[in-house]
Amino acid sequence: MAATLAQWLKARCVMAMHAPPYGSGHAATQLWLMGPDGSSPGGTVRTLAAHCAEGSWSWHASGAVQDLEEPERYGERRIRDRFRREDLVRYLERVGVRVDDGRFFGRADAFRHEWVDRG
Repeated sequence: MAATLAQWLKARCVMAMHAPPYGSGHAATQLWLMGPDGSSPGGTVRTLAAHCAEGSWSWHASGAVQDLEEPERYGERRIRDRFRREDLVRYLERVGVRVDDGRFFGRADAFRHEWVDRG
């Protein structure tokens, strides 16, 4: 729904998630950037994912590198070091989402933040 709305508004949107290690070898740090300039049917501009399932790490990056990124990290030998929570937090801050600032979200259990980039 967010991607559809972004396309309709001719704006970009970002979705992100971080799951610290849990269970028997699971973890993930992921980012999706979508908008009207995206090439896929969902309007995806860029995706990044360092994902671990059952102790096995995988890496996925698609779309053009964006100005907010630090792509030199993506060549790290260990996949878990290519895209860490700290990296995700910096990327989100660059689009105006202050994930570690409790005042930014107020008293919410979930949040929605609009980032409009029309340029």
